[in-house]
Amino acid sequence: MTSKHWTLVGGAVACLIAATYSSAAFSAPWLEPGDNRARFALQKLADRGHLNRTTSTWPVMMGTVHSGLGQETGSDAPAIGGSLAYLKFEMDEQGKQSWRAEYELGATSEPTFVRGFQPGPRESAETSLNVQWQGESWAFGIKPGLAANPEDDDTFRLDGSYLAATAGNWVFGAGAIDRWWGPGWQSSLILSNNARPMPAVWLNRKDAAEPETSWLKWIGPWQFTTFAGQLESERAVPEAR
Repeated sequence: MTSKHWTLVGGAVACLIAATYSSAAFSAPWLEPGDNRARFALQKLADRGHLNRTTSTWPVMMGTVHSGLGQETGSDAPAIGGSLAYLKFEMDEQGKQSWRAEYELGATSEPTFVRGFQPGPRESAETSLNVQWQGESWAFGIKPGLAANPEDDDTFRLDGSYLAATAGNWVFGAGAIDRWWGPGWQSSLILSNNARPMPAVWLNRKDAAEPETSWLKWIGPWQFTTFAGQLESERAVPEAR
């Protein structure tokens, strides 16, 4: 095949990946890393003073988004209308207590070593079924997947699976979910999705609102997130090429 033919094939594969991943409607009780549209909407609202919350620590809890959105938009409505409508739609959809399922299929001719915020296949070909349930205080997701020719020889994966429970304003969870800490859109020096998610247990606030106590109200909105995990014994750390 000529270079022109390879270019056309590469473009078709890229379009397939974009169509598969960008249209995914994540249904966990938080906004997951990988939703470029949600991140853009949050950042725009924060930059224009309509969201008094951090936008650089993902996942972002739905309760935090709901409490942080300002009610008055005034003359700024035309500029933020689309972003605000999208976030409200996401909160309405993901706030429902129900079952959800989605199927993902992705392929690439050259797996990316340094990834961006938007997700994509880590191996030459991947497929997975994501089944999630959300109740009043509990939520879980099971995401069995298969990878073709993985570098760590781990063909079967449960990346993206989790179990989470709410107690008051705290969320306890266990599983292997992606995290993204930092302002960058192309990788991050703190936490990113370059590597597969690590099995861990975590604790974080459900709503980052300011304390209700009058003598602590001066602190303002605050978030707390901590997690502990351990890489599997067979986990391979890829080398830069």
